[in-house]
Amino acid sequence: MAWIRIVALLWTALSLAACIAIPGARALEAGNYDQAIQEATVEIDRGGLRRTNQAGLHQIRAAAYLFKQDYDLALNDLNRAVDLYPSSDTAYSNIGIVYLATNRYPQAIEQFDKAIQINRANAIYYVNRGTAYRFDRQYERAVVDFSEALRREPRNLNAYRGRASAYALQRRGDPALSDAASIIRLAPDDGRSFLFRCDILFRISMAEKALPDCERAVLLAPNDANALSTKAYVLLKLGRYSDAAADYDVSLRIEPMNADALFGRGTARTALGDSQAGGADIAAAKAIDSEIAEKFDDLTRAVLRTELSLRGSVPLF
Repeated sequence: MAWIRIVALLWTALSLAACIAIPGARALEAGNYDQAIQEATVEIDRGGLRRTNQAGLHQIRAAAYLFKQDYDLALNDLNRAVDLYPSSDTAYSNIGIVYLATNRYPQAIEQFDKAIQINRANAIYYVNRGTAYRFDRQYERAVVDFSEALRREPRNLNAYRGRASAYALQRRGDPALSDAASIIRLAPDDGRSFLFRCDILFRISMAEKALPDCERAVLLAPNDANALSTKAYVLLKLGRYSDAAADYDVSLRIEPMNADALFGRGTARTALGDSQAGGADIAAAKAIDSEIAEKFDDLTRAVLRTELSLRGSVPLF
């Protein structure tokens, strides 16, 4: 589910006013993806619209497919959108998002390059390409892109998050914390702002200082499964296994199929001497994600866990 969330964060969007009349747009906004596909398909099959509007329909349907993790179908629609409207910067960027979602980072970067060549003014494209560079472990290039996005849009929270993560992955604690502080300054009432700094502090080996931010995040958003899970992860690594297991319990009541939380609770229960319950949790986590044991403590992935969970507004384009 993490990629569904990052797509919601990054998918190139036009204004609601510009696209709400496109069939499928309202259903997409409401999260009714099958309905969005059906409505867009009817209009595509009917034909008769201008090529630019036909391209928009294919992008609407592609977004619905992407949220359903039907990546090949999404890519087919986006390629058709490019055929219909070759100068569409949004189509190229959205193709990049599909490649990003399927871990094809060089291909994603190539598509974001094309979007930027057409429209150099859109900060979102630099955020998208910076994200691809970061997942490809090209951290310096990621920092350059996130910085360019901030030059064009100084209050862009996604750019701050991305740059802070890139700095943290380079073990550059001071600039990472500076960007995390900027996020809190811009969104002081959003628990995710504190959750993000908690994650950054932990990843630069300041776990004790991280915990108060995680606690603040949970206080601001007590029903946020990711906030509870992130706090539990910090507690787990601090050796506070009972507290970690308790927070994982609450997180899993909210989001029962979260492989990270199941694996974390299993680890905590095992450390507490309950190997049977711990083993059951770990087995359940592996049934959901067979690679969870390798992913759980991977720095590149873990530093992005909070960011990937941030849900942006429903994309309309």
